[in-house]
Amino acid sequence: MITTEQARQNHADMLADAIGTCLEVNREFVESYCSEDVRDMLLQLPDDRDMAAALVNSLGDAYEGGIFMTPGSVLLPVGEIEEQFEGSPEEWFAEPEDWTIDGNLACLGMESVRVAVDMETLREEVAERLPANVMH
Repeated sequence: MITTEQARQNHADMLADAIGTCLEVNREFVESYCSEDVRDMLLQLPDDRDMAAALVNSLGDAYEGGIFMTPGSVLLPVGEIEEQFEGSPEEWFAEPEDWTIDGNLACLGMESVRVAVDMETLREEVAERLPANVMH
């Protein structure tokens, strides 16, 4: 059985792992989903590959987020989680009442996933990729 909390954490971990692979890190991504402090650091790098590597190497824990951006983070909108299952919802989910179930598809609301960014690591990663004396 999967709990609602486990489903949300599994989804958060999956999205965090997708950053830099399935989710391409480029200027648009950085401007849309990164907090101001993370964005300012990454946008110093002219190359998308360098931005992606610096961000991915600085990522920390992922967890369910809210609607507000917080410093040192990436905030990815979700909306809902979909889970396909076999058997009865009561056999599959610890809290089936938390899910909207239609046949063998269950949906669970989740506003966003927040992924922490280690700012010290990010500073080091950006500094390594910048030409000498360019970092702000």
